[in-house]
Amino acid sequence: MQIEMRRIHRWAGVTVALFLFVVAVSGVILQVQKLAGDEGEREEQSVRGSVSTSTANDAFAAMLSRSLDAVRAAAPNEPIVSVELRLAGDTTQVLVTMPGEPGRRITVNAQSGKVTSDEAYERESIFLRIHSGEILGEPGVVIGLLWGLGLVILSATGIIVYLNMYAKRRAVRGKGRVFWVLGFLSAASIFREDPARAGAPFLTDDPGFVAQGWEVRPQASFEDNVNGTIETGALDLNYTIVPTFKLNLTLAEKRIEPVGGASESGFADTDFKFKWRFLEEDSSGWQPAMSIAPNVTFPTAGRRDGLGDGVWRYKVPVQIGKTFGDYYTFGEFGYQWAASTIASDQLIYGLAAQRALTPSLTIGIELNGSAPSDSLRDYGLVANFGAAYVIDDHVQLLGSIGRTVRDRDRGGPETLAQIFLQFNFGS
Repeated sequence: MQIEMRRIHRWAGVTVALFLFVVAVSGVILQVQKLAGDEGEREEQSVRGSVSTSTANDAFAAMLSRSLDAVRAAAPNEPIVSVELRLAGDTTQVLVTMPGEPGRRITVNAQSGKVTSDEAYERESIFLRIHSGEILGEPGVVIGLLWGLGLVILSATGIIVYLNMYAKRRAVRGKGRVFWVLGFLSAASIFREDPARAGAPFLTDDPGFVAQGWEVRPQASFEDNVNGTIETGALDLNYTIVPTFKLNLTLAEKRIEPVGGASESGFADTDFKFKWRFLEEDSSGWQPAMSIAPNVTFPTAGRRDGLGDGVWRYKVPVQIGKTFGDYYTFGEFGYQWAASTIASDQLIYGLAAQRALTPSLTIGIELNGSAPSDSLRDYGLVANFGAAYVIDDHVQLLGSIGRTVRDRDRGGPETLAQIFLQFNFGS
């Protein structure tokens, strides 16, 4: 598996290298342009504003009328997108923009009514269009999405290869769990970029997610039960397409140490889902936010190694959330189908509440569990206490610790601890 991950990592790197180079170079140029543009604006000390004849005095109304007459003479049939007034020293200019790819901008000396420039105009920098891929039209947008996914694949496969290598080194050197967790989180901290309230660090999910762009959440968890211990490192990737719809992919590496048996490590099962928030919360009334998040679990964990059972699973949960002052309450319920007779379908459920103690610190509790559909009396329940701390505008540290409240077979997590770093990248 490690060899395959290395091969995927290598080929992904070769495939997207040129695109990532273009993105990096255009991004640097955009930052330079922004710095130069900001300095130029400060030196020019010009003032731009929208012109409204209903509020302008007679002099400005007359200049606007002369300028528009000159524009109509130069472009009699062109629609107008915007009109700007620029004051720079003793000169007053009217800038009229027209639509198109590229558009057209006519600049008029407002005092004399003479056209001083008539040129093609792009609202966005050409380097911005290169950076986003829009310069190639719709195919460019698709290519831009692909090179973004390429970067995600490189990050994910790189972490997985590292975890595989580290697990083997640790088995030889006998290093403790705490160093593995800290090492994983330190490697993940290369990511940086509005904190979002969401289900993490709890098992129960809620309707919330970032309004746009990427949400990247590296995480580590530890379970201790009567059968042994389980350590899991995961990378949770979320991308908000529109403010009410996001995609999610969770890749994980797992290590088990059964009582009286040999330890095993490798891939855990992989989860893919999308979440749609179909009802928005009414902050001044009683209407809660609601979402639905269909989920598919791919059996990527090794069955022979005891890391998984090789069963495909399909889950359809519904989330509900409501804010009451400093308190936020949310719940989740749904049904999970197992595509095999060796596993049973499950009812899933959870209820949680959080309270903001400070603008940076939030604490909460939850009850979360599941029950086999053919034997509801064998339900399980876990109680968790969690906290979230805002490090800066784009980074949060989250963690939770809990214990089994009820588990008839005592195979669930007697003790469960989780820690997350959450990074948000606006698009």
